[in-house]
Amino acid sequence: MNLISPIELKQKLDNQEDIDVIDIRENYENEIVSISAKNVPMALVMENLSTLPKTKPVIFFCKTGGRAGALTDLLETHYGFDNVYNLEGGIMGYIETVDPSLPTY
Repeated sequence: MNLISPIELKQKLDNQEDIDVIDIRENYENEIVSISAKNVPMALVMENLSTLPKTKPVIFFCKTGGRAGALTDLLETHYGFDNVYNLEGGIMGYIETVDPSLPTY
């Protein structure tokens, strides 16, 4: 499984790199705290696999990394994606490492 650290993600966002960042948490979780990402709950990601790019990095995150890890593993092993990443520690890791001013839950 490809992992990306919160600091690496922050650098990519700051550098405005061509990446997709997808928050797979449920909508109510995204309303509590969000970062620069599209909110696409995990079930909807699976329903719309054909819309995922295969030519640029796609970084998934959830609350702590479990759901996103399972999703990236599934996409790699069963659907042939080699450009998907799991944000280490999820949004909680991002908050802890990059922006402690964001709310936690």
